[in-house]
Amino acid sequence: MPDLTTFIIPLLIVLVFNVVLSITHKDTTKVDKGFKLNYFRLSYRRKMIRTLTTLPIAILALIVIYLYAD
Repeated sequence: MPDLTTFIIPLLIVLVFNVVLSITHKDTTKVDKGFKLNYFRLSYRRKMIRTLTTLPIAILALIVIYLYAD
């Protein structure tokens, strides 16, 4: 069974990174047209669209990983 720190440390890194980027891009102008690689520069509408379009891909990827994992 993996050690608990193997889950906590990456989770803390992701959370800190998310908070830092959210704070740094809080007052910047948001993009509502076209593709933008940086998720934090998108408007709420574009974030929802990106989430809804990547959700089926992520679910399919998880199913494939589950089927081919030992």
